[in-house]
Amino acid sequence: MPHKEVVVSIYLAFWIIAPLSAQLTLEGGRGLGMGGATSTFSDYNSIWANQAGVAHVENLSISVFAQQHYWLTDIQTLGAGIIMPTASGNFGWSVKYLGFDAFKEQNMGL
Repeated sequence: MPHKEVVVSIYLAFWIIAPLSAQLTLEGGRGLGMGGATSTFSDYNSIWANQAGVAHVENLSISVFAQQHYWLTDIQTLGAGIIMPTASGNFGWSVKYLGFDAFKEQNMGL
């Protein structure tokens, strides 16, 4: 049977490393609350994770978010998006910033 200290150390290592994943870029509380299952969004959240869902938006929608983990104050994610329904179809525009001093990623979508 492993020592209690080893088990606790492994658990803490995974607990600290998991939020540092570069692929975990869920935008907003709804995506985080659904555990990353964002492919079903068909509202203003679809501009971030399911662009096909933009077609189902019926009203002008604006989304703004900011995320900063309390133990990693240097890393932050900021974003804003807008969806505009028109007679020709729905159009969306989004901009997102992720990073810190040594690494910055900026995305813009139309």
